[in-house]
Amino acid sequence: MVVTLLPTELLSGVLEPLSNALAARARFALERFSDVFLVTRAIAAHVTSAASSGRVSFALSAGERHLDLTIGPLRPGAGEALPPLLAVAADELVTEPLDGSELLRVVVRDGDRLPRAVPGLPRVGGHPRSRGSG
Repeated sequence: MVVTLLPTELLSGVLEPLSNALAARARFALERFSDVFLVTRAIAAHVTSAASSGRVSFALSAGERHLDLTIGPLRPGAGEALPPLLAVAADELVTEPLDGSELLRVVVRDGDRLPRAVPGLPRVGGHPRSRGSG
């Protein structure tokens, strides 16, 4: 699905329930379902302040045990200031330039995962993972 919102402050009220519904349909385990909620909440807060205009668009899709979100346009450099939670809970974080703005792509998968290291936060077991590269 593709959605465009004006003003950007409407984002959390639309993105969160749609993401949760798609994660349930994609058969996410309860633990990862909770991560989807946290990821979409963090993205909505970040994008509301980082949007390059008064409107924001996102494409959201789900398959068997994965959720894919692309959102923007964001101010250039906004992808470098992402909330640390996203590095922990998302499996891929990719920013792409687009006409003087940025798009953010976030993928959350259910299934076997390795914990990620987040700068400034202690690592808890496992091996750190770096950001995906698209």
